[in-house]
Amino acid sequence: MRPLFRLPSIPVHIRPQSRIWGIPAIYIAIALIMGVILPYLDRYSTIQQRLFNPETSLTLLSTISGGMITFTGIVFSMIFVMVQFSSNSYSPRLAPFYLHDNVIKHSLGMFTATFLFTLTSVASASIFRDDAIPDISVLIAVAAVIFSAVLFLALIQRVSVLQITSVLFMISRFGRKEILENYPVLLCDIENPAAAAERIELPPLQKEISYNGISAAMLEVDIKHLVNLARRSDSVIEVLYATGDVVPEGAVVMKVYGSKARISEWQALRTLKLGEQRTIDQDPKYAFRLIVDIAIKALSPAINDPTTAVMSLDRLEDLLRLLVTRDMMKRNHFDSKGQLRVICQTPDWEDFLALSVDEIRFYGAQSIQVSRRLMALLTDLEMIAPDSRKPAIRDHIQRVDVSINRAFSNKIDRAEASHPDRQGIGLSRTADDDDF
Repeated sequence: MRPLFRLPSIPVHIRPQSRIWGIPAIYIAIALIMGVILPYLDRYSTIQQRLFNPETSLTLLSTISGGMITFTGIVFSMIFVMVQFSSNSYSPRLAPFYLHDNVIKHSLGMFTATFLFTLTSVASASIFRDDAIPDISVLIAVAAVIFSAVLFLALIQRVSVLQITSVLFMISRFGRKEILENYPVLLCDIENPAAAAERIELPPLQKEISYNGISAAMLEVDIKHLVNLARRSDSVIEVLYATGDVVPEGAVVMKVYGSKARISEWQALRTLKLGEQRTIDQDPKYAFRLIVDIAIKALSPAINDPTTAVMSLDRLEDLLRLLVTRDMMKRNHFDSKGQLRVICQTPDWEDFLALSVDEIRFYGAQSIQVSRRLMALLTDLEMIAPDSRKPAIRDHIQRVDVSINRAFSNKIDRAEASHPDRQGIGLSRTADDDDF
């Protein structure tokens, strides 16, 4: 019988998905330890003056214990329902952004730890004589309740992120961060862009490296390590899968060029970071993907919310304006001596632009609001874009025009839909207004 799971013949670093229970588990462990130890400190304490009598102490601890478990259940039932609703309304790929938020993790840990601490303290204190007063445990429990109330207020603030404007702002912020980190060089800083883009002759193909294991998403390529590996083996390594691609079983992921190359497949594959699902880290396109998902879901007949699509286009324009003046030719990587060592698959300007515009143009073809906002986005981009990137923008303007002509049979509607408007339908709807 064939085994259900087969480990890769060459180990590859597959990053596990972040677990929500990691931080709460630490809180729970600390609470259980303190709940057992503190009653002993109370018993052998030399302090004569006590703050509480035994009945009050045990009653207070019991009340906190019962109240916290009820409170925890109600709060997190509400949170998970709201997260599920938000994921279904916007995109299911947004759930990890909420469930792995540190405030949610610490809140879940603190609420549960307070319940377990008070419960354990009551059980430990009941072992001793009736006059044993757990003063320290009561004070710690009261402090934990106060801290839990503070976390609850922070949690309520985090719930406001579920609003569509906050969701789009959050994704845009992550996207801007990755664009600035991955594409720090401006086009105007490149002395000879044509020479940088020309094709380089490669040495003879020496070997191909395959991946054997369960399919996983490419999260990151350790370029620095891979360049050093290629330099030591005097070779050129081409990575065939881009960040965000799913690497299937048996796929050739690398090609090694060089007649004298002697490279360790194990070390080469260790430079690839794979994971269960795609992330924004080192993959700015995923931020665009999430925003576009929100837009096209809003444009579905079941929801029919073009205003949300317009808000998504606002954020897409923000990212595209940041990207249009930046160099994205990160395909070739060189060592310190200027020798080509690593070739990676990377998106170019046309890829980002098509991802941002094509699907929204297709699904929003019947909406005057979306068409006007798309025209405004592309028109504004063309004004600030370098000459090398204007043709792609003009091509998409023509595509929007074709979609408008196909969708609207009425001449007046066509004229209005073709007029750029940054609010979709907000400023003057006069089609011959040239002062936009």
